[in-house]
Amino acid sequence: MRRLFEEIRKSKLTLKLNKCHFLCSEVNFLGLRDWLEAAQESDPECKSIQEALLGGDVDEPMKQKMAKFVLKNRHVCFLLKEKEKNGTRTLMYLPKSIRRQTTQEIHESYAHPAVDGTIDAILKRFWFPRMRKFVKGLIGSCVNCLMFKEPGGRRPGALNLIIREKIPWHTVHLDHVGPLPRSNGFRHVLVATCNYSKITFLRAVRSTSAIETCKKLRELCAKMWIPTRIITDRGTAFKNSLFTELCEKLEIKHILTSTENPRANGQVERILCQCWRDIRRKMTEAIGRNF
Repeated sequence: MRRLFEEIRKSKLTLKLNKCHFLCSEVNFLGLRDWLEAAQESDPECKSIQEALLGGDVDEPMKQKMAKFVLKNRHVCFLLKEKEKNGTRTLMYLPKSIRRQTTQEIHESYAHPAVDGTIDAILKRFWFPRMRKFVKGLIGSCVNCLMFKEPGGRRPGALNLIIREKIPWHTVHLDHVGPLPRSNGFRHVLVATCNYSKITFLRAVRSTSAIETCKKLRELCAKMWIPTRIITDRGTAFKNSLFTELCEKLEIKHILTSTENPRANGQVERILCQCWRDIRRKMTEAIGRNF
């Protein structure tokens, strides 16, 4: 302190006693409170709240909103209700311009707590709307939390990946397109796609029954060769015992995808999208005729 007063004297500066703080454990010189006041004055939302609190003309919804705010030492403050104590707590409103910086400093000073811990630390002095969503986003981008914290809760299950063998017609994806307008007695199309070579076969079928599906599968096996694995959705034709028996007889491993998850059979779903476009175009060109 002695050296400080000597430097003040050498610089020919004077102290104003009304600006000095005596017998204080902490002196906030050009600190957060002055910084907060300047930030509130430059924030349009805080400025409108302050003008409304000072008696400006406001509408009825704004009056109801103003019941939760108060001016204290030239700061816009929020009255937070405490359910446990049946009272209110006066917290300084944190404007948008310094919201992220202040929240980050609080999060770091409290040793990087989780969302609830960070919110509790903020609510000791400050308040702002949609706090939980803001804090979640900030913690989600915190480098220290991402590097050194392990996420809690249940661990996600391992993905059941389809290993792509570098052998043509080793793994085949099957699915149906339809129902379509009847053409020569056919209403559906059976699509078979190779997982490796992407070669695709389209076979018109009268229905999606297991008998029709097994018949076309035998034709495809005769044209190419017997695949090692077939991947299908849980359609009635593929869950039928007749189709299961055929796969067992031909020693084909049959894999059923999960319910309502078309991405699991995405190889053939991509072909189905192209099929639909081509079929719609043919239907437009062949009005009144078989296509």
